[in-house]
Amino acid sequence: MAERQKKDEKVIEIELNWLETPKGNVATIETVEQLANVILILDDEINAIKEKVEKISAVGGVDVENLDERLKRIENTLADLDDKVSIMVDALQELAKVVAELKKKT
Repeated sequence: MAERQKKDEKVIEIELNWLETPKGNVATIETVEQLANVILILDDEINAIKEKVEKISAVGGVDVENLDERLKRIENTLADLDDKVSIMVDALQELAKVVAELKKKT
């Protein structure tokens, strides 16, 4: 898993490796671990955003002119993160099914 900074963004690249099986490709344990780590990182980022929003509300010093724009950016970022987490969860569930089937055969 490679991490790099891009302006105000943190970019995480995951190296996806697969094993060929009679039932199709199965992600390696390293790939699954990387996906799990990314989910944890995304969760931390979401919590950090929530804390910032709570601090802004608590202080009361909100710049109303930029608030709408900032909230839309946060909303877009959270929606994007939600989509990515959903994709990762679906992939992990599918992987769990394949692993369970492989365990039954052995």
